[in-house]
Amino acid sequence: MSNRLIVESKNDKFFIQSIVNYLNISNVDVLEINVTENDYLDLDGLSVASLERELKTIEADAQKSYVNKVGIILDADDSQLKNLNKINEAIIKVKVFPQNQKLERISHFVPIHSINLEDPIQIACYFVNVNGIGELETLLKEIRAKDATYADCLNRWQVCLQKNGKDPVSSKDFDKFWISNYLRFD
Repeated sequence: MSNRLIVESKNDKFFIQSIVNYLNISNVDVLEINVTENDYLDLDGLSVASLERELKTIEADAQKSYVNKVGIILDADDSQLKNLNKINEAIIKVKVFPQNQKLERISHFVPIHSINLEDPIQIACYFVNVNGIGELETLLKEIRAKDATYADCLNRWQVCLQKNGKDPVSSKDFDKFWISNYLRFD
């Protein structure tokens, strides 16, 4: 029996794998979504095509060895519902899954049947967020354990950019930059 976790990036994989190791969970494989250059055209890093590709791979693996549960952990970004719809669109595009199967809500396993498998694969999703929006970096920034003087000074950098007529960095890019500085200096 095997369980799989799909995450968006290598950084997410390292973080989630650390939690899995810390909790001493042994029957979980953490897979990052392999994002190709073409996957960036319609979405910001995560695409239906990349998620569909990972689900197809898992379904094919399940034909060889038993896959019990699949968790999909993605960034909430600006809309959890939008990302839930992306997941459902990817499930529908996997031709061996019947068209009417989908995830209705977050953090709830749903049996997804395949024409190639005797037992369904249980699939659930969770979106990393703070107050309904954001991504892993937003959460990490919120739960920091130590002083963040160097990273917090980036707020003044944003003000400096605006004073000099430059566009501020997006909150998503800012949080990623903040985490980098926190890890490096704080």
